[in-house]
Amino acid sequence: MNLSFSQHVLNLMESIANYFQSPNKIYPHGPNSIQITLCGNKLWDNIIFKHFSEYPLYGSKTERLGKLFAIKEFLASDDHLMKVGRARQ
Repeated sequence: MNLSFSQHVLNLMESIANYFQSPNKIYPHGPNSIQITLCGNKLWDNIIFKHFSEYPLYGSKTERLGKLFAIKEFLASDDHLMKVGRARQ
């Protein structure tokens, strides 16, 4: 799982990168913007979940983030690895 965002305000993006403790990918996204991609279980558990629990989002972003957290829990439970249907036989 990953979370990507981009901005044209480089100072803001540097501050965000520092806050999230060295994201996995930082690269140019257009002539005057930069994109940060955050990924990894430790990052999701220790930083992203903790941050958005303390500083919640509002509006449609809340629903999207809730879906990402539900997917993360599903993947962590290994339920997606269960054999079903013919594979179960």
